[in-house]
Amino acid sequence: MNTPPKTLRAFLWHFVREQPGRFALFQVLALTWGLDQTLWPIYFKYLVDAITTYKGPPALIFAHLHTFLWLGIGLLFLVEILFRIMGFTGMRLWPSTDASIHRMMFEYVQQHSYRYFSDHFAGSLATKIGDMARSSVGALQVMTTIIPPVMVGFIIALVMMARLHPMFALILFAWFIVHMGISWIAAKGTERYSQIHSEARSVLTGKVIDSFSNFLNVRMFARLGFERGYLNIFREEERVAHRSMLGYMEITRLVIGLNGTFASIVLVWFILVQWQKSAITVGDVVFLLTATWNIMTIVWHMGMQFLPNLYRDLGTCEQAMTLIRTAHEVVDKENAIIRCVSS
Repeated sequence: MNTPPKTLRAFLWHFVREQPGRFALFQVLALTWGLDQTLWPIYFKYLVDAITTYKGPPALIFAHLHTFLWLGIGLLFLVEILFRIMGFTGMRLWPSTDASIHRMMFEYVQQHSYRYFSDHFAGSLATKIGDMARSSVGALQVMTTIIPPVMVGFIIALVMMARLHPMFALILFAWFIVHMGISWIAAKGTERYSQIHSEARSVLTGKVIDSFSNFLNVRMFARLGFERGYLNIFREEERVAHRSMLGYMEITRLVIGLNGTFASIVLVWFILVQWQKSAITVGDVVFLLTATWNIMTIVWHMGMQFLPNLYRDLGTCEQAMTLIRTAHEVVDKENAIIRCVSS
């Protein structure tokens, strides 16, 4: 049995290296999301400009726009095909990664001493093994399917806006810095609350499983009421920890929502001012509004949905890493020879 890495970063990287080809392909395909969010605003910009500048008979508008229309149809099919290839790649990638993590965790814990299993609830150990597999896969999914595509889309939108007017890019960039700064601080707090909640949930699950394991003894001595009251203590601790984590996340969402609202108002006002001065076309207005909406939406989701989920999963993983950071008390002698006992 291979010894698992003791740091979380090395642990996750170990499983990426097990399937480098699939991870690389999945990462490239995941960029489709970021491109999809920025290419369509650019497409609509040129389409609207072509419509507004057309001076011919209305009956011939389709002939005038046939290139744009075929380009849009091709883009639709291309994006859909890339998304489906990404989905089928993930169909093979993530279950395999989940199973590998679960197997390594179980095989390592299996080698612990008798005293270790006497000091730890079996239910808690099983919960942490399951949490490690689930949360590791969740963290890897965010790091591959969310963060890189959003950054690529944001950079493309920023460059296109700067070409129209530097102030557009400056407003969006300022909003992004404030948004991500708040999100990063909030994500670190979420990780802390997640570790507390994960530990409370593991303890509660362990207590429930061990209570069921002793069910015959409990019934024999008519201690059902005592067991319920005993579990209520740990159930209340888990409820308080869970509520604290969710409350912290909601307060952060409120602050970030106010920041996004203010930036949107300023940006829309500046767009209209520039259009009044004839500095930008109607197509530019369409591009700026749709690109701003798309980028703010995906960045908001990255900052407020996926980054907290990432740090929550990392917090759960850190809690579960205690299983493999605890050294085995009884180990084979170095260079030991496997012998066979026969009669």
